[in-house]
Amino acid sequence: MKKVLVIFSFLAFLTISLFGFQAQDNVNTEERGAHNEGQEKGEVLFGEHDITKAILKENGHSSIEIEDVNELKTLKQMITSAYKEEGIVNMTKPSYSLAVTDEYNKQHRFHLWIGKKGEKSAFMKQEETHYIYTTSEEMTDILIQLIE
Repeated sequence: MKKVLVIFSFLAFLTISLFGFQAQDNVNTEERGAHNEGQEKGEVLFGEHDITKAILKENGHSSIEIEDVNELKTLKQMITSAYKEEGIVNMTKPSYSLAVTDEYNKQHRFHLWIGKKGEKSAFMKQEETHYIYTTSEEMTDILIQLIE
């Protein structure tokens, strides 16, 4: 009987925790910006530099070379509008790798996790694996259109 009670208590706690995180994740982007004013954004990765070329490779599949100016602007917007998340990062194997070249011919490499439509996405600099950057749901939708 005690075993059943312990298991039931654990499941109740887990359910409450998951619903709490889900509710927290549904904060709209305007509220998120207000809550994260002091949080570092992805703009520090590029500053004013433009992206001149990008290669998006799905793990185990072929790569997409992106040279269209509007698509490159979209990628830059994704990177510069993302929020840096502090803490220990424990992520699954990334779905994509992204290599972008800036106007000074400097290459930046990222691991990329693209969420489903209406979800956030995340990316991480390949050489700095202690942080992730998260994008808005809207940016994920745009990114999905870009790769289709």
